[in-house]
Amino acid sequence: MRGWLYLIRNGDLYKIGITKNFDNRMRQLNPDDVLAKLYTSNFEKLEKELHIRYKKYRIPQTEYFRLKNRHINEIKQRFSKLEYSMFIIAGIFINSLLIILLISFLLFIILSLNINDINIVIHKSLLFMERIILGLSIPSLFVHSGKFLSFFSEFKYRLLRLIVFILFALVFRITYVFLQ
Repeated sequence: MRGWLYLIRNGDLYKIGITKNFDNRMRQLNPDDVLAKLYTSNFEKLEKELHIRYKKYRIPQTEYFRLKNRHINEIKQRFSKLEYSMFIIAGIFINSLLIILLISFLLFIILSLNINDINIVIHKSLLFMERIILGLSIPSLFVHSGKFLSFFSEFKYRLLRLIVFILFALVFRITYVFLQ
């Protein structure tokens, strides 16, 4: 089970909290600023760790804290270290693979309806898929993930997605050349 861990600021108070639906929670809380957020599977555990770590700065019976700048920087640094997990990398790969498989399947079906020779269908499918994937790779740089607050993490996400698309395009090209 995955969810959001966040650090927000309201006036001079800071809230370390968790939620399953980040956008709804932010509408409810209406913070002055979202300082850090992290989508992770162990969000509950991390929240408890942070609450324990900063318990002497906590306002009793709340999730609000009177943190100093160094505490905020510590939390942001902790989030950035955890933010880019193997789960995210695997997710990018699997999502891209599913999109590519779906497009490949549809393209193969459409071509096989028009062409009776299976070898020609396979060759044309491979060539078209290479071009389609390369065409998808550029717009993938501009699609916002919504998972990252920092520019650098968002850029890494988009760049990795681009690399995955280019690698799949290369796989289709190599397969095409190999089958010739």
